[in-house]
Amino acid sequence: MISNILLYANEYSSIVIAAAAVITAIFTAILACSHLIERRREKKKPRIQKIAEVVNPLVEILEHQKRDLEKGTIGWEKSGYPTHVHTMSIFLWDKHIYDDFKKDNQKVADKIEKHDGEVKKLRGCLQEFADNIKSLPDFKNTISTRFEEYKSKEKGDNASFFEPTTNNFGYILESIVNNEQELNERNVYHKFWSLYGKELLKFRKREEVQEYKIEVEKRCRILIDIESAILNDLRNILKKFREKYGIVYSGFEDKEKRRLLK
Repeated sequence: MISNILLYANEYSSIVIAAAAVITAIFTAILACSHLIERRREKKKPRIQKIAEVVNPLVEILEHQKRDLEKGTIGWEKSGYPTHVHTMSIFLWDKHIYDDFKKDNQKVADKIEKHDGEVKKLRGCLQEFADNIKSLPDFKNTISTRFEEYKSKEKGDNASFFEPTTNNFGYILESIVNNEQELNERNVYHKFWSLYGKELLKFRKREEVQEYKIEVEKRCRILIDIESAILNDLRNILKKFREKYGIVYSGFEDKEKRRLLK
């Protein structure tokens, strides 16, 4: 009986030793794998840091631009470009880093390209809207009349800006297209606009230009939706970079706190 007990004990001991060996091998493999993953992560970190330094400014730019679009602040200029609505490509100054970003984030890159295409469409719509306002039969005559009235009240005060010239009509057209309710006090047309702005803004409400105005508003809404999606993607990417690689970039925690409090 004692010999049987010793036999069972030896067998059990052998099983325990074998199991311990297997567990040790598993832990060793896990540890080796963990070290390998860590080495790979550290090797990849400088590349990720460079990508983060491109992505982080894009988030700030898009946040600001989206707020402007939601407020209707486009900043169209008579040169044909909206100063508050930009393509993202102009901010991707390092093409090699952005191409690296695209390898792992092609869907986001596709949204950015779609965004830039929509910005170009918006520019075209704004130009059509402006051209049609400018083509209204009484557009120039109305502004010329108000220029003359203003000059009679403000004699000699920046008189050249109130001459009926193509350039001066263009400045007034900018304020109409942008639906400016008031102008900055430093703007040479500040007083003029406080007197005649409400009347001149009625040009953008005319039946002849409504289809162009509606198209501009539609394009703005499309851009807002695309920018919301891109922002969500980029924030998640930056969060992953921070958690997985320990990437540090300025303002992340403050921005996250503000976003969570909204």
